[in-house]
Amino acid sequence: MIRVAFAADTNNTMKIFFDLDGPILDNRRKYHAIYTSLLERGHHAALSVEEYWDCKRRKIPEAEILAKTSPPEFFDEYSAERMRIIEDLEYLKLDIVWPGIPELLDSWSREHDLFVVTMRNRRDMLLRQLDHFDLRRHFREILNEDTNAGTADVKARLMTPYISNPTEAVMIGDTEPDIRAGQRVGIRTVAVTCGIRTREHLETAQPDHFVRHATDITLAWLTSARA
Repeated sequence: MIRVAFAADTNNTMKIFFDLDGPILDNRRKYHAIYTSLLERGHHAALSVEEYWDCKRRKIPEAEILAKTSPPEFFDEYSAERMRIIEDLEYLKLDIVWPGIPELLDSWSREHDLFVVTMRNRRDMLLRQLDHFDLRRHFREILNEDTNAGTADVKARLMTPYISNPTEAVMIGDTEPDIRAGQRVGIRTVAVTCGIRTREHLETAQPDHFVRHATDITLAWLTSARA
């Protein structure tokens, strides 16, 4: 297990930014359920969850994944419907909180400011899901933007107002845009490799640290900084 520790100024609260999907939530069942449901509507075969998730982690475009079992003309219909339903409660309820995350958030939030910064579009469903898992109370702010462009620039803009000292902030994410967003605002970055990208893809963004799960990060400064 990789352990990562950070040092912080003794007089300042850390600003810790989490991407939601990947570092906090395991989305594999949701993504595969949406994929299989839409293929079944079109009377097409689907890949297994293992095959599908391997494709997603290797950043194979959705059009290429579909082409393995369905005709090319099905993609436009699939893509539009996927975007329409991806944040429906029926599918959100399939997400799972990674083991140890509630305890980690409870511990960190006692002395530091935690933030969710996510590309989710539907804020109502985002908050509903966080409440369902009893996670919202751990975060100072939930940062998202309706009809966002899904880019690093969007996340960087959402984070900027909360960063007064970049040396006392960190971004924890599982995609290249997460890492690049942290880099744009000048803060340290941790890439989580259990999410939707392989380590090889994340390496292209050059994060400061790699971990398998967010729970592999030890913030030793939470106590040592106040010793």
